[in-house]
Amino acid sequence: MKPEIDPKTRAYILFGKYLTGVVHSIRSKLMAVYGVTELILRDGDRTSREHAQLQQIALSQILEMLDRYMFFVRTEAFPLDDTIDISAAATSSIEIFRWGVAARIGIQIRFEPSGQVFIKGSPDDVFLIFEHVLQNAIEAVSKREERVIQVRIIVESPFARVDVVDSGAGLPGCISCRDSMCLECSRFAVGKSSKKNGNGLGMVWVQEGLLRMKGNLSIQSLPGTGTTVSLFFPVISRTE
Repeated sequence: MKPEIDPKTRAYILFGKYLTGVVHSIRSKLMAVYGVTELILRDGDRTSREHAQLQQIALSQILEMLDRYMFFVRTEAFPLDDTIDISAAATSSIEIFRWGVAARIGIQIRFEPSGQVFIKGSPDDVFLIFEHVLQNAIEAVSKREERVIQVRIIVESPFARVDVVDSGAGLPGCISCRDSMCLECSRFAVGKSSKKNGNGLGMVWVQEGLLRMKGNLSIQSLPGTGTTVSLFFPVISRTE
C-alpha cells in the first residue's frame, strides 16, 4: 500500500506536474542546442570539437536532470486528463523536430495526418510519448544514407494508431523478438539503453503513458531496414 501523503506535500507534487510543461519546453530547446553540438563534433576543427565535447557533456547532464525531475513528478497519479485531438498533438510535436534538429542534419519527417480524432489523457503524457519516439527515430536515421521518418495516423476503432517509421539499422533487442507484449517489455527499464549516453527513461515513459491511457504499443524492427513503432490510443467522442 502506498504511504499517505499529507496535503501540503501533495500540493507541491501537483504544482510540479503543472511545471512539467515548462520543463518540457526548456528540454526541447536544449535538444536543439544538442543537435548543433553534434554537427560541430562531426564537422568542426580540432579546437571546436574539443569545446563542443565539453558542451555536450554539460548538456547531457542537464537533460538527465530534467528527465529525472519529470520521471519522479509523474510517479504520483493526478486526474489531469483532457480531451486531445491526436492529429493536432502529433503535428505540434513533429514541428518542433522538423524545424529543429531534424532540419539541421538533413532528416525529412513526412506526416500523414488524419481528420480530428479525439483521445482522453494527460497532454504532457501524449507530448512526451511523441517526443521520445520521434527522438529515437531521428537518432536511428541520423547516420544513414536515407534519412526519412514517416508518421501516419490510422483510425482502427476503438483505437487511433500512430505509426512512426524510420529507415534506421533496426532496434537492438526488438529485431529478434517475437513477443507481442511491447507495452510491458522488461527490456525497456530505467538504466537500460542501447544508446551510449542513454538512461533508459524514454521508452519507460512511453510505456507508462500508454498504460495510463489504456493504450497499447507495438514495435516491429528489421536489421538494416528500420523500425516501426505503433502507438495505440483509445478513441473517444468529442463530448466525453
